Amino acid sequence: AVSSALFGSRRVATRSKDREVPELDTEGAAWTRRAQAGDLAAFDRLMRLHERRVSCTALRLLGNAEDSQDVAQEVFLRLFRFLDRVDPSKVLVVTARVVE
Repeated sequence: AVSSALFGSRRVATRSKDREVPELDTEGAAWTRRAQAGDLAAFDRLMRLHERRVSCTALRLLGNAEDSQDVAQEVFLRLFRFLDRVDPSKVLVVTARVVE
């Protein structure tokens, strides 16, 4: 396992064909639980925790910075809208799927 600091989050990752695959997003899960309890500042922190990864994924898929920012904003709007349905331990997976 390789220890890495990605997008403000410290995660343990494993190498899979030269790319890092996060095993746990414990920080994101903690912020998600607090946001689900109504803490808007926690949702803001959750968004900042994942915004770079979401934006970079969207940019890679779309190839246009302006469009990727629009997609990133939509991802977080959907996450906020459906936050009560999100498993806190899977918030990283949920944001990635919404981008795609």
